[in-house]
Amino acid sequence: MKRLLRTLFFVALLLLGGCLGKVRTDDAYRQELIVEGRIEAGGRAEVVLTTNLAAMGEITQEMLEEAVVRWAKVTVASDDETEVLTGYRTDDYMPGFVYRSNRILGRAGGSYRLTVEYSGLTLTAETTIPASVALDAVECVPVDGDHYMIQARFRDPVQKNAYLFECRTAEEGFFRPALLGVVDDTLFPDHVADITVNRPLDYVHIGDYSQYFHRDEEVVVRFSAMGEFGYHFWSLFEDEVLNAMNPIFPSTVNLPSNIGGGGRGIWCGYASRYYRVAWPQR
Repeated sequence: MKRLLRTLFFVALLLLGGCLGKVRTDDAYRQELIVEGRIEAGGRAEVVLTTNLAAMGEITQEMLEEAVVRWAKVTVASDDETEVLTGYRTDDYMPGFVYRSNRILGRAGGSYRLTVEYSGLTLTAETTIPASVALDAVECVPVDGDHYMIQARFRDPVQKNAYLFECRTAEEGFFRPALLGVVDDTLFPDHVADITVNRPLDYVHIGDYSQYFHRDEEVVVRFSAMGEFGYHFWSLFEDEVLNAMNPIFPSTVNLPSNIGGGGRGIWCGYASRYYRVAWPQR
């Protein structure tokens, strides 16, 4: 789907990793169910559901609230277990509502099937969690007296791998992809990676964006290995975000989707590790 929203809801879908829809110039559009789901090694399955909105016309807070889907039946199945996910209010995701497993936890090498039933639709997807890769170092590097950058280093295994860096601060409350934080091992053929983890884009205050973190901020970095589809989705998603901010280079590429049955979005397995970074105390 191409860019659907140039308003606040466009921002919201970007923050939770939803799909961008095709802009139409008339009042008719096809409503779709948007899925953003993840399961990580050692973690619970989490799924956020929304519906898209028409690009034209005023978008109110009430419309944003109504776009969040709270009454779907969401099921995750592994080779030996099936669970219907429970809906929770949460501050971990932008819309404030997530479906989450209680019994099923991801494991490296495991495959997981997602089924979403809502309003006559049955959406399906499948994903596998890859092996995890650890950072050898993640550190605060001061750039002046008040700001710092985050530098991460790791050794990439010989087989084909892809990675996603995300960040969260106490003020933000939820993880967002770091700017230019989607990488694969074509970027480091010697299999030794030295990556700058930039601050995620602030879509509301894009004109004031800085890649650096303030010295008073403690940052949690989520470093995730992911499969080929995850890399394809997040790299194109990042391109669309950057293009959407630049009128000279309009969005022209549809985001990929691995959701079957009439919806759009992503269901992806991650092998994630978490690291805390803060200004050094003296």
